[in-house]
Amino acid sequence: ILADGGHVSRNGQTLLDLLVLLVPLREALNKALIEIPGPVNAALERMLPMLRFLSHNDGGLAVFNGVSRTSAGRIKAVLERDQILGRPLNSAPLTGYSRMTQGRASVIMDTGLPPAPGRNPNATCSPLAFELCDGPHRIVVNCGSRQGADAQWQAASRCTSAHSTMTLAGQDTSTVIDNFFTRHLFDTPALITSGHAEAEVRSEDHGSIISARHTAYVRNFGLAHERRLFLNADGRDLRGEDRFVPEGPLPDAALDPAFAIRFHLHPSVKATLSRDGGCVMLLLPNKVGWRFSARGGRLSLESSIYLPDSKSARPTQQIVISGVAGRPDRVLWAFKRLKSAPKPRPSE
Repeated sequence: ILADGGHVSRNGQTLLDLLVLLVPLREALNKALIEIPGPVNAALERMLPMLRFLSHNDGGLAVFNGVSRTSAGRIKAVLERDQILGRPLNSAPLTGYSRMTQGRASVIMDTGLPPAPGRNPNATCSPLAFELCDGPHRIVVNCGSRQGADAQWQAASRCTSAHSTMTLAGQDTSTVIDNFFTRHLFDTPALITSGHAEAEVRSEDHGSIISARHTAYVRNFGLAHERRLFLNADGRDLRGEDRFVPEGPLPDAALDPAFAIRFHLHPSVKATLSRDGGCVMLLLPNKVGWRFSARGGRLSLESSIYLPDSKSARPTQQIVISGVAGRPDRVLWAFKRLKSAPKPRPSE
């Protein structure tokens, strides 16, 4: 358990599994008047706020680094037995996540790199991916993982393109090594990533801001990815900026690689692309509408899948902004909650 309360695997489901065992154990020791070991008690006091940190406003886990169940019921049962009620911070730099909560909306963002080989068999290549939840309804998600999935599904869910972040030239942010030696040494594929990731979270009167960057693409393309998210004070307006920043000597690879910025949608969200391709209208199960718009790339609506909480892959959709890095050097986008339900218009 790291100093900020996260597990070394960076998997929120592993953290929850440990708490399901340790919280009742602590209660049993208390009733038996047996002293609780200091390191165990200190770890629990850090883990419980981190569980709140990694949970959306719908009560379930954010889907990062191999989470296959959102487990809202189990989380509620654990937190009801928490007597300390420690408040989570807005940044967990050691575990590698950042969080914003305003109004009904919650945003959780991966601001770290994959854990060391052997720490997590389902680790993912997902720096700067994020999820957005509006009250009990998730809007932007990651494809996640599925328990008992075969090797092909596991490999697919590990890719950068299976997350709500940016890819350059269709490449993952990590090199995935899966062979006899990695299986023998670590019992899991090894994700090797160059560069680093960092983030800063600020809260102001008008809202919260996450400023993050990673340099995993610098070696191949000479570009760092910077992402800035702003969530306003009532949680109805999420704005984002993705930038491509030259860094270090230019590599031999072709200049200005193609980029794709993906926003995977939860299966319960109905999405409709406008006739002019300028925006996407989103309708939640409670008939609340959101509008997505972007500037700096071509907007499209494509198929996707969602793996958690199901025995099979559930079909869904993803919003994709595509273009060429450097023309322009940044992409602006926004999710805005509508005052009334949108009237869907047929796509072209």
